[in-house]
Amino acid sequence: MNLAVIVCNNDELAATMLRRFTEVLGRTMRDQLLQLLLHFIDSFLHWLSFKMNAEASSIAFNQLLESIMRSTTTAYQEQLKYYIIPL
Repeated sequence: MNLAVIVCNNDELAATMLRRFTEVLGRTMRDQLLQLLLHFIDSFLHWLSFKMNAEASSIAFNQLLESIMRSTTTAYQEQLKYYIIPL
């Protein structure tokens, strides 16, 4: 079964990802797990921020935590998203 892979904002990556079904499947599963991991880390940091805001009085620590959360959220949002379509 042949598949087409559509990648947002990256033609070179799209060209290299046009593969047979078995090759694409392995890459897809790995990428999905990485995206889930980033989502989990982002959720955990938001929860940690809520707890620290409720209990901590250190402004410097809260600013550091907010900076980490923003960086993680940005990294998660800028992940390349692609879709596998049967031909």
